[in-house]
Amino acid sequence: MLQQAHQMQKEKDTLKTIQEELELEPRRSGRKRRPVEHLSPADELPHSKSPNKRRVVTYKTELVEALIRARPAVQATAAARAAAAKKEKKKKAQNVVKGKKTTPKKETRVMLSPVQDEKKKTPQKKRSSKARRSLEPAYNHETETEYVGKLIAELYEEQEQDDREMYNISRDTVVTETSTCKRSQEVQDLSMEEFRRLMTYGEVSVESVSATILPFLKLGEDDVFFDLGCGTGKILVQAALQTPCKTAIGIELMQNRVLEGKKALARLKERDVSILRGKSIEVLQGDICEPPEEAGLMNATVVFINNVMFGPVLMLKVLALLKDMRKLKRVVMLRKICERHGHEKCTRAGNYCVEYVHPPDEAEIDVSWADKTSVYLYENVEYSLSELTKQITRMQSPTTRSPPPKGKVKKKSSLVPPVDFEAKLDAVAS
Repeated sequence: MLQQAHQMQKEKDTLKTIQEELELEPRRSGRKRRPVEHLSPADELPHSKSPNKRRVVTYKTELVEALIRARPAVQATAAARAAAAKKEKKKKAQNVVKGKKTTPKKETRVMLSPVQDEKKKTPQKKRSSKARRSLEPAYNHETETEYVGKLIAELYEEQEQDDREMYNISRDTVVTETSTCKRSQEVQDLSMEEFRRLMTYGEVSVESVSATILPFLKLGEDDVFFDLGCGTGKILVQAALQTPCKTAIGIELMQNRVLEGKKALARLKERDVSILRGKSIEVLQGDICEPPEEAGLMNATVVFINNVMFGPVLMLKVLALLKDMRKLKRVVMLRKICERHGHEKCTRAGNYCVEYVHPPDEAEIDVSWADKTSVYLYENVEYSLSELTKQITRMQSPTTRSPPPKGKVKKKSSLVPPVDFEAKLDAVAS
């Protein structure tokens, strides 16, 4: 017991010495340390407690002593880190004032040509902001369509600003604007309401004409293009501007639309557009069922018809007129010629639809009277057969075939057309 009491007294003396040293050591915050009177709760434990509890208390006391002994080293390390951080912060503040960056710049080595100075690069001219940064051609289909759209808007400026005369189709307007024109019997037999509906005005958008209708028409330099019911002639102007076609003629029954079209063509002539030199564009007043003689409708090779408002009787008359055109290649319409076409059935009935290849090519376009509508391409059967025959002849021609390699004997063989062309001919003929 005496030995144990002596050991406890020794521990007390050690703790007291450590406490005195800590009190002498200054704190970073400047505050005074609080004296620790009892570091070990074992002093207050009665001797009646079990030995196990005394061992736990002794172990905790040793841990506290170890932490206290290590505290001066931790404080020294923290003080050193704080001093280093303060020094780094001061250095950064000085660099910011001087306008310098803390991270050093990496030097990039540039391979210079022998003409350039070894130490200083040859000054290069800065690229202008207006310079083209794309490798696309400066003139493409989109820019062409945009130019044509702006030009047409300027040519038809009066109509664009006030188009009430074009769209306001009253009985008086119909009588007044068609009184000076010779009308066919089919048109005269129409009631006033049917005639007024027939004269309802609508347009196809410039973008749809450029992207869909002109590719359907496939106009060449020698083609004679007719727009039957041309309105003010916008499609005629666009076809002349965007295709090689040299002759574009439109026939319109309403006099006010013809006058607007002629005004636009006069403005276009004053501009002297280079691409239109040598080309002819005309807007004539007349009934498409009895066209004026000066139009020369029988010379047409390609025809466009906005037949949305055509009745069955008028459509039959137009199809009979198209059949008489011996040079006709293709027709583009906004309604089908035959809704339920069957070759045998339509042939027995003697319908005009058998004159064209079926089914027609179909696409959607933007129009002024609806969100979307369909357009149909009909190709003449005789023209399609002649084109296929020309293709077969070119393939069979000796001049188009490559000569046999040297050293080999040329074998005689009968010329047989390809299977796909025979199938096309059968499909067209049927």
